[in-house]
Amino acid sequence: MPRLRSVLPHRAPEVLAGASAWRQSAACAGLLDNTMFPENSDTAGIEIARRFCAMCPVWEECLADAVVEEGGKAKDNRYGIRAGLTPYQRHGLHARNRKPQADA
Repeated sequence: MPRLRSVLPHRAPEVLAGASAWRQSAACAGLLDNTMFPENSDTAGIEIARRFCAMCPVWEECLADAVVEEGGKAKDNRYGIRAGLTPYQRHGLHARNRKPQADA
């Protein structure tokens, strides 16, 4: 049996480095609690999370990432406030933007 060589920690190529680098600039970066994940009935918590999004320099990147990541997931399978939108709002956005099946 051949001996496996030790492997240094993997480093992604430079072209992939920027894929989620925007997250470091997010207003919510580094929060240690669940500020961005309030319960659906917690209107005060939702408003606090939205305030972070309102001052965020990368909210557009956040929304684009949420759209790609969540795709066609049901509204009950989306979590947290992202780009100032609740899971239900992001689900509605997805539903409005998807093409009708007949056009596919």
